[in-house]
Amino acid sequence: MLDDTKLGKDEHLDSKTRARKLNNYGYVAMLRGDREDAERYFLAAIDTHPSFYAVAHKNLQTLRTSKPRTQ
Repeated sequence: MLDDTKLGKDEHLDSKTRARKLNNYGYVAMLRGDREDAERYFLAAIDTHPSFYAVAHKNLQTLRTSKPRTQ
């Protein structure tokens, strides 16, 4: 589940670092099969630093084109 305290609002971090952090949370969520949270984190990473964070765009595309994992 998405934890709003992890949305990269850390005032001491620059936007690139926050975007990287959010993308990493999204990637872990995607690996766990938590597609909803993964998408939210990737979108937050893109919103935090859109021109820098092409990796989050790629991960979001991968998430949206992959089949959900069965458990």
